[in-house]
Amino acid sequence: MKITAATIDPALLDLPWETPLEEWPTEVLAALPRGLSRHIVRFVNLSERVIAVKEIGESVAHREYELLRDLLRLGAPCVHPTAVITGRSSVTGEELNSVLVTEHLSYSLPYRALFSQYMRPETATRLIDALAVLLVRLHLLGFYWGDVSLSNTLFRRDAGAFAAYLVDAETGELYPEGLTDGKRLYDIDVARTNIIGELMDLQARTMGAAALSRAADTTAQALTAMVGATSPRLQLELLVARLLIPAGGAARGGGVAAGGADGPAGSAGPMASPAPGGAGAGAVGNAAGAVPSPFDSWLDIRGLKTLDLRVKRHSANALKVAEWLESQPSDVIERVWYPGLESHPGHEIAARQMHGGFGGIVSVQLAAGAEAAKHFVDHTQIFTLAESLGGVESLIEVPAAMTHASVAGTTLQVPANLGRISVGIENADDLIADLKQALDRI
Repeated sequence: MKITAATIDPALLDLPWETPLEEWPTEVLAALPRGLSRHIVRFVNLSERVIAVKEIGESVAHREYELLRDLLRLGAPCVHPTAVITGRSSVTGEELNSVLVTEHLSYSLPYRALFSQYMRPETATRLIDALAVLLVRLHLLGFYWGDVSLSNTLFRRDAGAFAAYLVDAETGELYPEGLTDGKRLYDIDVARTNIIGELMDLQARTMGAAALSRAADTTAQALTAMVGATSPRLQLELLVARLLIPAGGAARGGGVAAGGADGPAGSAGPMASPAPGGAGAGAVGNAAGAVPSPFDSWLDIRGLKTLDLRVKRHSANALKVAEWLESQPSDVIERVWYPGLESHPGHEIAARQMHGGFGGIVSVQLAAGAEAAKHFVDHTQIFTLAESLGGVESLIEVPAAMTHASVAGTTLQVPANLGRISVGIENADDLIADLKQALDRI
């Protein structure tokens, strides 16, 4: 084992380096809140202080260690690097990852720990202000961050505000000659995208827990109804990259297509937490390639020209359909799931996020059970029985028997009597009439 450090605390040698960090015993760990990280990170008690230990590749660990040292010499607000430890191996001789050791910043907290049960808007504003000050200071020093986010930052209370500190410099680079405008703008764009996602995720988690508790329904039911609520009405224009890069979605191209528009329950929507690290994009890239074909790209460009108009129509039609379904007798319709309805447990947060419409996906549970749901979807005439969603055509399916059949018996299982409707841009009265005649046949 090799330790790279300016000075070495002898107590560092007593830590269980032959054990994977994830398996370190609790007696050496410090009970401090951890933020989100792409790596395994643990806080460790060491000589009456606390250190942060992060498992990471050897070359990346050395690079981040030197970069943090350079930033400290320049007076940047960041964590203090202590050591890089390489050449680790288990008692059986298995090679273990290298680690970067930094000093824990006393009295600091990750952004999630700074929010109480319900997110306060003023707290979010102060955090963003602190992060903006940090970013400006780093840019003035010639530091390009590359992954600006609340997750890569620690915060200390500073009178009525917060002070922000860089905690993860893995993607950063120092330019002594100063940053170009392009690098500054890229950092700002990444910051806006990440911050919006992080705050929406916090808001969704807080709202979702309370709402689902009140509704006394399963998480799967709520998530199934929320799939497809990723319309432009969310006003999250900075998530465009996240939507466009993985695959050509049906809604963007103007028709039904395989790819980013469809996915498992909870994979999209303002209430659902995005997969960390872009795992969805990696899966699509592995299956379909990293670069879309010229024709797919042309379809995306063409579809974007009318996307706003089409989604407005999707949303307007879906609201009419949902309201009509909810007005049906309780012995016919057990429950309607649509965030535009006041009865939906997530309506309040959806109303704050989805300005101009609530998306085109409606889910409905039939009172007569699973067979009635299958009979219902089999007898529509305008609605096509199909698994995709987001196209201009109206589609209908039974998730328990189709898209979500593989998760039966798990925590992701959806109700057998639930039908999912992707409302298209046809005449709303025609769509309602079609649903009525299908219900009459049950």
